[in-house]
Amino acid sequence: MMIVDDEPRTLDGIRRCLQWNELNIRIVAQASNGRDAINLAGQLNPDIVLTDIRMPIIDGIALSKMLKKNVPQTKVIFITGYMDSVYMKSAFKVGIVDYILKPIDIQELEHTIRKTAEICLLEKMEEQRLAELESRLRESLPLMQKEFLEMLVLGEIGVQEDILERLESLELDIPQIGSYLAVSIHLDDNTSLKKQYSALDIQRLSKRLLREIKAGLDGSGSIVFELYECQFVVLLHESEPDKIREEHLTEKFKALAIDIQSVFHETMRQSVTIGIGHRVDRLEDLKDSYYTALHEVNQKLSLYEEDSSLYAARQGSNSYKVVERLKSIMHERFAENLSIELLANEVFVSPPHICLLFKKVTGETINGYLTRIRIEEAKRLLTQGTKKLFEVCLEVGYTDPKYFSKLFKKHTGMNPSDFKRV
Repeated sequence: MMIVDDEPRTLDGIRRCLQWNELNIRIVAQASNGRDAINLAGQLNPDIVLTDIRMPIIDGIALSKMLKKNVPQTKVIFITGYMDSVYMKSAFKVGIVDYILKPIDIQELEHTIRKTAEICLLEKMEEQRLAELESRLRESLPLMQKEFLEMLVLGEIGVQEDILERLESLELDIPQIGSYLAVSIHLDDNTSLKKQYSALDIQRLSKRLLREIKAGLDGSGSIVFELYECQFVVLLHESEPDKIREEHLTEKFKALAIDIQSVFHETMRQSVTIGIGHRVDRLEDLKDSYYTALHEVNQKLSLYEEDSSLYAARQGSNSYKVVERLKSIMHERFAENLSIELLANEVFVSPPHICLLFKKVTGETINGYLTRIRIEEAKRLLTQGTKKLFEVCLEVGYTDPKYFSKLFKKHTGMNPSDFKRV
């Protein structure tokens, strides 16, 4: 706390009248006018300023205005020798916490100081809480960015307004105008990799490969992320569409593949396959570019992966059965957190293959099909009218009622509450 008063006796009396240390208050300075007080406040940043309202050079009202501007968190308490309603109205307008009348009543002073100190403490606790929350959000931002990019290329988010809103909130620098292209990068023999290395070693190798890809694309404005284990996606943007040439990109990524392969061949005897998707002009169409790139990769992967070769050999006879099994799982377990990886494990096919196979057989993505099942079940539950919105949301596999409502309106044209009433 800082004390400001042009009367030396008042300054000395305030310092002596209370056991400030028992109030957890430390008096850091005192001043006899507002000019000195504002200079000291800038240096000391006090939590509380106890000041006379009428002083020479700069009075309490002007001082409060300056404090509010320069050290806005500082709480101001006025000391005044008389009640002037107009003057006090001006005082509260500049944000004082309270006032004390002269002659000062010690109990009133102690009560006012305690109350003001409590306000300061609560504000500091709230600032700390918000700082911790922001810190946790900053730490989780890379994960949330990755989840959004996964949704974008897998077709889980396809409304432009939703995409643009998420881009801004997640601080992703993807321009809204231009052309886009997806590239899929895979280690060829992931099955043998799992036999040779532990999960932790594979995780380290994955991170290393991600760094190699980013280094190879340095300065290109690309976004790179790991979609599945040892399977990466590169998103390219070009503001001038004519500059995106498939031939040029193919050569560029062939060179990149050689650089990446040289590193991994030396350490793991592994090779890399890269598939380049077609150019699209809207962010919501990036999924189409990705599935094209994935198809390119799968042409080669079927020669390497054991589960892929099995799939390739039986594709003609078993593809329908695989898709029907996937549909059955989704119908039975739509309320669970069904990921592509989980579904892939259920049918013993790698994640990229089931995405491509399901799309080829049904014409829609796995996530699109699952969403449709969930919305239909939500409509049925809402029609019954016995469950609350958040209960319906949870029963169809969503944890965020706001996101569920937006998705429901996208598919039905109505909010869940309106649908329930109708």
